[in-house]
Amino acid sequence: MSYENIFSDYYDDLTFNVDYVKRLKYISDMFERLDHDFGLSLDLGCGTGTIALMMAKKGVDVIGLDCSTDMLSVASDKAYDENADVLWVNQSMDDLELPYMIDSCISTLDAINHLKDKKSVQNTFDRVFRYLSTGGVFMFDLNTVYKHDRVLADNTFTYDIDGVFLVWKNRLLEDHTVEITLEFTDESEDKYIERFYERAYDLKEIMKMLESAGFDEIYVYDDLTFEKPHENSEKVTFVARKNTGAQIDG
Repeated sequence: MSYENIFSDYYDDLTFNVDYVKRLKYISDMFERLDHDFGLSLDLGCGTGTIALMMAKKGVDVIGLDCSTDMLSVASDKAYDENADVLWVNQSMDDLELPYMIDSCISTLDAINHLKDKKSVQNTFDRVFRYLSTGGVFMFDLNTVYKHDRVLADNTFTYDIDGVFLVWKNRLLEDHTVEITLEFTDESEDKYIERFYERAYDLKEIMKMLESAGFDEIYVYDDLTFEKPHENSEKVTFVARKNTGAQIDG
């Protein structure tokens, strides 16, 4: 077996069960509740750019940021095919640097869980806050400790996609971290491995880090709802606004 970064080639196939239309509507509905316009928006950890492209085609000015050049290459090809205008930026989330301020920042599909530790999460929140205009909104989803410890845990999943057989192996480590090993076997029986890690955080820890970054209006919901999280929530959504005293229901 060899180690090779081929996850990006199959990422869209592996997220076949993600309802992107529903997720973007949820973001739009949340912004409407906040009486907030998208304005110039940053898709943080944009992956292959599906959400960013959907936003762009709705007339939103979008920056798509990801640390993976392979993911951004796929995103760029999709943008060309769809005649969509997105600025793609290759950066790590915790090293975020922008030449101008933004009005909104979104992050979907547990991108924040890919940050390696609390310091990286705090750095990311600090930098997002720095580049958000006054009244700007940061909205992101996050896999929970429950999902990592009880659902992903040490489980193994298999997928047969586009001529490639994939074995997805999870290994639960300390600090609610899951080591994810992807073993790809193609039609020629060549095998490739890709490995990465996702870490879950207590919701109170996330709340404190957002407050430390400077956000003064913070809400958390069971994902894709406007209800409070419950003990078995697998994914939650945080909404944080910069420097306002306004309140929303929830």
